[in-house]
Amino acid sequence: MIKARQLVKEYGKGPVAVAALNGVNLDVERGQFVAITGPSGSGKSTLMNILGCLDVPTSGEYYLNGMNTSLLGGVQLAYLRNRTIGFVFQSFFLLPRLTAAENMEIPLLYAGVTPVQRKKMVAEMLERMGLSDRTTHLPNELSGGQRQRVAIGRALINKPLLILADEPTGNLDTKTGREIMSLLSELNKAGTTIVLITHEREIASYAQRLLALKDGLFEADLQIATGGRP
Repeated sequence: MIKARQLVKEYGKGPVAVAALNGVNLDVERGQFVAITGPSGSGKSTLMNILGCLDVPTSGEYYLNGMNTSLLGGVQLAYLRNRTIGFVFQSFFLLPRLTAAENMEIPLLYAGVTPVQRKKMVAEMLERMGLSDRTTHLPNELSGGQRQRVAIGRALINKPLLILADEPTGNLDTKTGREIMSLLSELNKAGTTIVLITHEREIASYAQRLLALKDGLFEADLQIATGGRP
């Protein structure tokens, strides 16, 4: 699913250049649940942006589902993101003037899905996320957990092969965070590949594999004995 070789990402040029990634190698098999941890400034967000095809490395190669992303232009990368990746962020990024259903529908609009099919798919996803009674609610009428469920539903609506989750419980209380992580675990058991960034030990324990990033390089790659259960 993911194959990265010698990824380097530098900001600036010449003697003032700063390297966020220093030659990262990474393989993630389809169906894995991987957590990436590390201190602030370790390169986690930079790596996530590259894995999500939101940014490109200064050097190195990144293959997503067998495709060399360095050979793709902007339009092709956008198509690959829409068809292959679902994003879940700490801050939800829901459009405030759109309802729960309308926020979930956005990726389907970009994918060119017909209105009738969009309505059906959104209704099914709302039910799957336990939000059938929140269809017409705006984001400010939802709890933090409900907003994150909308965001997860939006990420899943196009049936992506890969979910990239960047601190998905960062704005949630402990109980709600556990509920969201249980949901992600269920999605992984159903076959979805998940790469999660977190600084919380408990959240990382939901993964099957833990990668520790420091100074732009992985310093540890551990299998979690609990098999993805905290």
